[in-house]
Amino acid sequence: MPSTPAGIRLYVGDIVSGGILPALESSHWAVKQKAGQAIQEVAGILAASELEAHCKPLLLALEAALASSRGLWAGKEDLVLAFAAVLCTCGSIATDVYVGMHGLFLGDLVCRVW
Repeated sequence: MPSTPAGIRLYVGDIVSGGILPALESSHWAVKQKAGQAIQEVAGILAASELEAHCKPLLLALEAALASSRGLWAGKEDLVLAFAAVLCTCGSIATDVYVGMHGLFLGDLVCRVW
């Protein structure tokens, strides 16, 4: 649909804060999986500058969602792919955010593989 990218650009703040972040906190794995798929789509459409304000909240929420479930479940790979999509789309912005959070950054490796 031609209007989808324009709509995502226009409403990215609402999509992230009102839809994706609460979905990543859900106790239902299918909801988390849909959030991961949505992040992948948003990151695939937006440029780094358009996603910049949302890089840190998305990375923190994805990390928490992945850490909260230690086992394997159907759809977990969508969260891993979403994490990679945010790291690669945000580029140096993600490097600054993630190095600040952990002192270690594997984003370059992830982006080469992704």
